[in-house]
Amino acid sequence: MPAKSHVDFCLFVQILEVEEDRIPPELVAAIQSRNPAEIARTLDSLPTLRNIVDDQTNLHESIHIVQGVIYRFLRWYSLAAFQYVSDTFKQMDELTAAAQSVNATSLHSPIFSLLDMEWHIYDMSKRFLFWKYKPALGISITDQVPKGVKAKPLITLNTIDLIENAASLLQYKISTGNDFPTWIEFSRWAKRNPAYTRILEFVRDYLGDGNVAVRIFLDLVQVAFDTNRPVQAFAILLAAFKYNYDKGYLDPILAQRGHCRWIEIFDHYAGKMPLEKPEYGNLLSKRFFRIESDLGLRLGGKMTHPILGHFVTKWEKLEANDIAYRYAFGAPNGYSKHISEISELFHAPITLLKLTNEEQNFVSVIGNLRNTGVADADIDGTEITDIHLKGVLVGFMMMFGVVRRLVGALMDPDFRFCHHIDCPFYAQNYCNMWLFIPKKYDDCGFPRRFTELRGEWFGRPGTSSEFVLVVGNGPNATADFQERMGWAKLSN
Repeated sequence: MPAKSHVDFCLFVQILEVEEDRIPPELVAAIQSRNPAEIARTLDSLPTLRNIVDDQTNLHESIHIVQGVIYRFLRWYSLAAFQYVSDTFKQMDELTAAAQSVNATSLHSPIFSLLDMEWHIYDMSKRFLFWKYKPALGISITDQVPKGVKAKPLITLNTIDLIENAASLLQYKISTGNDFPTWIEFSRWAKRNPAYTRILEFVRDYLGDGNVAVRIFLDLVQVAFDTNRPVQAFAILLAAFKYNYDKGYLDPILAQRGHCRWIEIFDHYAGKMPLEKPEYGNLLSKRFFRIESDLGLRLGGKMTHPILGHFVTKWEKLEANDIAYRYAFGAPNGYSKHISEISELFHAPITLLKLTNEEQNFVSVIGNLRNTGVADADIDGTEITDIHLKGVLVGFMMMFGVVRRLVGALMDPDFRFCHHIDCPFYAQNYCNMWLFIPKKYDDCGFPRRFTELRGEWFGRPGTSSEFVLVVGNGPNATADFQERMGWAKLSN
């Protein structure tokens, strides 16, 4: 059974669950000692993580960190969602009291449903007098087509689908050294390696050419993520490409060998989208807008994203000074010089190894804590010590796990690090991101630290411009957002 390794697209901490049969004997002995220093020394003595973590799994999850840095939507979403986490944590008492007052069985947050909310794409192409054809796509959050509208369902997808399919194609290019695969080459690789291909297959079928699909897909997705609604932008840009592709306007570019700057083509199409004035303070905005490359947003005016912030700041400066960085991840081997200069992007600021031996878990923290947003925070000019840095980061992850559990938004509802099933707090699972698994659950420091953190955080003012939470007895966490969005007709 494969390990449930993942990267959460709000927290951006890489979590690698190590299968027990991949743990070498010397590491087993260290785990059984439950001595953090001994485990750290043993991990450091291993040549690479390849000994215990599948190389392709590690690469795929590392690419998600890269996407969090280079995709403007993810930079904005993850920071705004973290502000929401902070505000929700501060208002826990009020929220739970509100739920109890109406006998609600659960709380749900549209904020955390945004990435996996399903969008329905329809073919709304028209023919005129039997010889003129105009390709067009329609998109909706509901599966109900308005009366009088002729539309053929094509596909249902969400933002995470785009992220995962792009990650799989980038993973192929990096691992094989081939920037310009044919569809057959990529397809054969995808059959040998776990990969996400459903959206790529849709683009292949829609364009009628798989080779073109794999040439343009990464750039298409990257420009779509320049907006606050990546799926909507994806449909608009794809329809525009289809129109120009069918007309033959793109033939001179397609005839070129090597890397074509498809981003420039999609930027041109994006300039014709029905964009509105940005509303950065509202993740549920009804407006459709483009996100600037450098927002300069900070939590409380002091800190960028607590995990990704250091890399985001660095990337924004690199991209501003050299436009080649914007094209780099469409053809990573061709831009190897640029990528080698930022190879640290492929090493998550924080990686958590969940090690299991004889049904007991241990969490080891790997990474350079100085490459985080917390380390770069402007705290009245005061230098943050390593001890303080560790404490703040542990607190952020703890707060994140509590809020995710409170609003039923864990990526895996049963995800947790702890193995103490007899603990009275195990079923509640608010401690899902607590890193310090004790020998006996009676010795767990989570309850004490949780109480301390609540006391520290309650005095902080919330700064979100809008606070939306669905309190109810059902799982429909996106009803409010669906009502806001409705139906949008898109075309070239």
